[in-house]
Amino acid sequence: MLIDNQFILNIMIHVCILFIFLYTFFFLFISKKGEDVLNENIKSLSNDSVNEILKEIDEKFGKNIDWKNLREKCLYIKNNPNNEINKSINDNNNYYKNIGIYIIISLIIIIFIFYFFVRNNVNIFEVLRENLLTFILIGLIEYIFFVNIASKYVPSYPATIGTIILERSKENINYI
Repeated sequence: MLIDNQFILNIMIHVCILFIFLYTFFFLFISKKGEDVLNENIKSLSNDSVNEILKEIDEKFGKNIDWKNLREKCLYIKNNPNNEINKSINDNNNYYKNIGIYIIISLIIIIFIFYFFVRNNVNIFEVLRENLLTFILIGLIEYIFFVNIASKYVPSYPATIGTIILERSKENINYI
């Protein structure tokens, strides 16, 4: 059984639109939500337990720790968005954003090349109309689902990371 060219073009455009949709949705919405969750977890570290741990560290090692220098380094990292750590993260994220853009461009080029060879046998407007309508509806459903369900779902308690770090710190302090 032969698959007709319009069906192949339809699948190619479908895949391209899906990738563009997922790429855009991830970098504009999901990654921001992930950052918000991470910030919330980090804020939970600043509870009373941190003070308790810092007191224990100060009691055991205070005379060996240059607290002023440590504080200055922490403030430097916090206040300098171009520091090495942030630059490494930004470089990593930009690398993957660029890979996504290259994939999108490649898919579009493949579609144009394929269409160039089969343009007499397909109705491009029908294929585009079908795909755009499909993705408008899918996008609407995804948006409604994400805004009303996924973004409000809490997969773990915000203090989980803080609790783990504090418990590991206690273990390490008692081990030394």
